Amino acid sequence: MTVQRSGGLAGVTQEIVVESDGRWRYRVSRGRDAGTAKTGRLNAAQLKRLHLLLGDPSFGSAFYPRSCADGFHYSLRTGQRRVEWDDCGRGNPAEVVRAIVALLTDVTAF
Repeated sequence: MTVQRSGGLAGVTQEIVVESDGRWRYRVSRGRDAGTAKTGRLNAAQLKRLHLLLGDPSFGSAFYPRSCADGFHYSLRTGQRRVEWDDCGRGNPAEVVRAIVALLTDVTAF
């Protein structure tokens, strides 16, 4: 699965790719930290949580077009499913997608 985050006040582009076995690669391609790359591996509990979230029936393909100044644009892809949204502090997208990003933010360099 891949999550991309771009925009924000500083104009960054960040991406994290997580393999099915828990290995992850993070990179920054635009912004102050451009060129930054890190790798790691989710532990068994984190990987189980991620798989449960990805299997949640409420996770499906969707686009939530809510453009906002200085907000982040997110794109989450796994298999044939893709969810895109702009983080403007509103209650979108589905809670499960927000939980996936929160997990990755907590346990990786993302």
